[in-house]
Amino acid sequence: MRFNFIKPGRSAVTLAGALCITALALALSTAAALDRAASPADKIMMVSLYAIFCLLSHLILCLTKRRLSLRMHVLVLTLWLFSVVMTCSNHLSFLIKSDLRAGDERARISVPVETNMNEIEVVKVAVSKMTGRSVSIVATEIATAQDRKKRHALLLELDEARRRVRLEETLLNLTHNSQAIRFSESEDPFVHKIALLLSSSDSNVSIIFNLCIALFLELAGVILWLEYSHDKEEEPETGGEILCSGDITTSQNKPTVEQIRLFLRCGQEKAMEVHRLTAGLRRKNGNRVIG
Repeated sequence: MRFNFIKPGRSAVTLAGALCITALALALSTAAALDRAASPADKIMMVSLYAIFCLLSHLILCLTKRRLSLRMHVLVLTLWLFSVVMTCSNHLSFLIKSDLRAGDERARISVPVETNMNEIEVVKVAVSKMTGRSVSIVATEIATAQDRKKRHALLLELDEARRRVRLEETLLNLTHNSQAIRFSESEDPFVHKIALLLSSSDSNVSIIFNLCIALFLELAGVILWLEYSHDKEEEPETGGEILCSGDITTSQNKPTVEQIRLFLRCGQEKAMEVHRLTAGLRRKNGNRVIG
C-alpha cells in the first residue's frame, strides 16, 4: 500500500514521525491505564495490556508478511481492527477525563463560582450564630403567654427565628445555584459554541471531537509505519550486495532481468533497475567480480 502524498526517499523523516506518534499514543494509553487502575499490580497489568494494543494497532500491518493466505489476511485484519478499537477507546477515556479535570480547574478559578462560595460562607456564619428556638415552638408559647413582658420577648425571639428560616432558605438556594454556576463555568467555550451551532449537547460534541483525535492519531501512526516499511523494501541494494551472491555475480554468467527478478523476488521495475546497476558496475570494473 503506497500513499503518494509522502515523497519517496524520506525514510528518516517518516521514521521520526512514526516514532513520535507511536510514543504519544503509548503515553496516552499509559495515562488512561493509570487512571483506571488502583493498586500497583493493577496499574502494571493495565499499562502492559494497553501498550500491547497500541503497538499492535500501529505495527501489525507493516510487520505482517505480504504473502499470506486469505484466512491469515482476515485474521490479521480482524486483530488490527480490534486493536484499533481498544486503543481508540483508551485514548477517548483519557481525553474525556482530561476535559473533566480542565473543567474543574476552570470552575475553581472562576469569579462567579468564587463569589457564590463566599456568599455561602457568609450565610453559614450568620446561621451558625443564631441559637434560638424554631418558629413553631415560639409561636406556640406566644399563643399561651399572658404576661406582656414575656410576650414581647417571645415576639422578638419569633422575629429572630423567622430571620433564621429566611437565611436557611437563602443558603439552600445558593447551594443549589452553585452547582449550576460550577457546571456553566466548567464548560469548554469552544465546545459550547460548536454545540450551539450544531444544536447538540456539549458532551456529545466533546465525545465526537475526542474520538476524531484518537482516530487521527491511530491512522496517522499506521500510515507512517506502512510508508516507512514500504520505503525500506524499495531501497535499492548496492552493487556489492547484489554481485556478491550466487552464480549471477560472475562476468561469464551475466544476469538477465528475469533472473534478477526471481533471485531477489521483486517486481519487474526493480529488477530492471538492478540490471542497469549491475551492468554499469560491470562496465566500470571490467571482467572482475565485485566482492
